[in-house]
Amino acid sequence: AHAWVAPEARVDDGAVLEGPCFVDAGTVVKAGARIGAYSVIGRHCHIDDHAVVERSIVWAGSRIGQDATVRGAILGRHAHIGRSATLDEGVVLGDKSVVTDFSRL
Repeated sequence: AHAWVAPEARVDDGAVLEGPCFVDAGTVVKAGARIGAYSVIGRHCHIDDHAVVERSIVWAGSRIGQDATVRGAILGRHAHIGRSATLDEGVVLGDKSVVTDFSRL
């Protein structure tokens, strides 16, 4: 399946995109990060090193920290997920939500 990446997005070498997925303009996907199938990453997001996003919707301006895992979740605009945090199936976060480092939801 295909990964759709906006021309203005930056996907570093070593990042993995598994289609079908979409990465919008201005987003940065760092080395070692993985965007899994059925994920949508909005504009101007930052997916840090070795973060994993699977079957999730990440709205614009959100940041997912290093080694964080987001599975089956929906993140509002400008959400901040701390490093090594884990969000599992069914988690829905509103705009400007903050999840601290090493949290499990």
